[in-house]
Amino acid sequence: DSWPGELVWLPRVPEEGDGFTASGGETGFSEGGATEAEGEDRIPALLLLAPLSRFFVLCLHGNGDDLGRFYTFCHRLRVCCSVHVLAVEYPGYGICPGGQSTDVSATQSAYAGFRFLTETLKWPVQQIIVFGRSVGCGPALEIASRHAIMGLCLCSPFISVSALVRGFLGRLADFIPERFPNKEKMKLVTCNVMVIHGKRDSMVPLSHGVALYQACVGRKQLVTPESMSHNTNLHSDPSLFVIPFLSFFSVLPPTYHEIRIPASVFEKPRRVVQEGLSCSCLAVPCCLKGVEGISAGSYRPPVCRLTSVLDGDGDVEAYRGAP
Repeated sequence: DSWPGELVWLPRVPEEGDGFTASGGETGFSEGGATEAEGEDRIPALLLLAPLSRFFVLCLHGNGDDLGRFYTFCHRLRVCCSVHVLAVEYPGYGICPGGQSTDVSATQSAYAGFRFLTETLKWPVQQIIVFGRSVGCGPALEIASRHAIMGLCLCSPFISVSALVRGFLGRLADFIPERFPNKEKMKLVTCNVMVIHGKRDSMVPLSHGVALYQACVGRKQLVTPESMSHNTNLHSDPSLFVIPFLSFFSVLPPTYHEIRIPASVFEKPRRVVQEGLSCSCLAVPCCLKGVEGISAGSYRPPVCRLTSVLDGDGDVEAYRGAP
């Protein structure tokens, strides 16, 4: 019942031929697109429209967010940059059904949002910018490597999950299946690319952002704010995000573009499982550690899935090392 007129439910089922191959050779979309439970074939998303905007920004949040925590960023993005915004949810996060989130299911959600823009709203691909933060950079790069979008904005990206974990776990990272091979995907991206990575990021080192920037073969820009950490509020200082975004992507001046939204996307599925505010970690270390603006008692932090890494219930802090 939150955000009336802004919360939409998008079909998860892909169109035939719109699948992708995830790391390890898995097929991202199931054949035939069949779903097991009613309600689980639709994902929640925020649809924020700006008057006379020329561009749609598809927003993919980080591991420590869900749509509720991401709403303020999306709203300010719409107001400050005069762009339409569509932000999709991952399975297991917030009110999105689907169980444990994986690299494949998160990318499925991203593609559901992309198909909604291009097929349902008939929005030109050349007027879409994909924004990804932290773990959201993986699905963002997947889309940008396959489609001729206008631009790609990555905030605190990582080379790959195994490369990220190797900085914390050392040789143990060799036992982790590769997920989100972002550096390899970047080599296929031809659109405008902006990489934002704070120099005080202790979760994803700046070297990851620099490596992705160097791997980009098209028009690009690297922004490295001195005071920015992994979870810094991007709207706390215009120089962190808004000014570079407006300058690099040239989203102004606005123009008229008619949008016809089907009424069905505003209908809540009859069967949606809500399991509180816990979410499913897609990367180690957990990005929810030290999220700014959230008090210790205002949310229930998720359980990092270290069992998939160490086959045990080890403490995250024991493997992160000194910050």
